Amino acid sequence: MNGVIRSLEGGDVIRRVLLVLDGSERAERAIPYVMTLARAFGSEVLLLRVIEAKPGSDRLWTDPVEWRLERSEAKAYLEGVKKRFVDAEIAVDIDVGVGDASEEILEMARARRADLLALTTHGRGQATGVPVAGTAHKVVAAAETSILLVPAGTAENGRGPRRILVGLDGSPRAEWALRIAAAVARTADVPLVLAHVVPASEVLAVGDTGSLRAMAAELAKASGKLARGYLADAAKRLSARDLHISTRTASAKASVPRALARLVAEEPDTLLVLSARGSTAMEGCTHGTVAQALLQAAEHPVLVLQDASRVAASTQPSPERSRRRRNTEGLPRA
Repeated sequence: MNGVIRSLEGGDVIRRVLLVLDGSERAERAIPYVMTLARAFGSEVLLLRVIEAKPGSDRLWTDPVEWRLERSEAKAYLEGVKKRFVDAEIAVDIDVGVGDASEEILEMARARRADLLALTTHGRGQATGVPVAGTAHKVVAAAETSILLVPAGTAENGRGPRRILVGLDGSPRAEWALRIAAAVARTADVPLVLAHVVPASEVLAVGDTGSLRAMAAELAKASGKLARGYLADAAKRLSARDLHISTRTASAKASVPRALARLVAEEPDTLLVLSARGSTAMEGCTHGTVAQALLQAAEHPVLVLQDASRVAASTQPSPERSRRRRNTEGLPRA
C-alpha cells in the first residue's frame, strides 16, 4: 500500500486538460467545469475538434476544396471558444483532428500528454436514448487518463459546479481524490461534501436466516458509526476558513453507485469527484466497479481521477502517431 501512496505524491495538479468539442451546444456544457478545474490548478486547456468522414462513406475527402473549407470552419469555431478561455486568463490552445472521433481523441490525449480528458455524454446529432453516446462511451472505456464526463442535458449555468461531493472509502486513492476536490472547492468558493456509502451486507435467502440478518444489521450500524468518525476526522484535517465542509453517510441497500448518485441529486449543479479505483479494485483494472457504474450512467457531472503513475504511463507520446499526423496535416485523403 505504501507504493500506492508514493505513486500519488505530486499528482495533485491537473496540468493539461483536453476538452473535446464538436460545434454543438451539447458539447459546450463541459466548458464551465473545465474552466473551474483550470483555475484551480493553473492548467493549460487544449480544445479539440475532430473532423470525421461523411455518413455512409469509407473515406474522408477527395475534394481538396471541401477539406480546406471544413477544416477552416472547425478552426474558426475553436478560435471563438478559445476567446472565452483567454478572457478568463486561462492558457489555451486549439487543434483539429482528422479521422474516427474516438481514436483521434485518445491519440491526441497521449500525444499532448493530457492529464484529464473532458467531454459530454452526447454530441452533435447523437441520439439521447442511451446514457452515454457512442463516441463518449468508447473514449471513457479506453482512456487511461482521468475523465471529466458531463451530461449533455446539464443546464448551462455559466459558472460550473455549485457544490463538490467527493466519495471516500478510506483508501489512499480516495484521500488523493479528496485533496483534488478540496482544491477545486476552495478555488470555486463552493461547499465541499465528504461522503461515504456503507455497503449492504448480503444474506443468502435460504433456510432460517433470522440470526444472520440481525448480525448484518449490527454490522451495518457499526460500519455507519465508524464511517461518521472517519469523515469527521477527514473534515477536521481539511478545516480552513476558505472551505465550507459537511459530511454525509448513506446506506447502500441496493448498490454503492446508486446511493452516491442519490446524494449528488440532492442539490443541482453538484460535481461528483472520486478515484477511478478504490480500496478493493484489482490492480489491472482502469476503473473500479463504482467509478465504472457512475460513468456508464452519467446522470450527473463526474470527475474520475486516475493514479498519477497510471496517467504518466498513458501519456507517453507515440512517434508513429506524430509522424502520421505531420504527413497528413492539411491534406485531403484520397
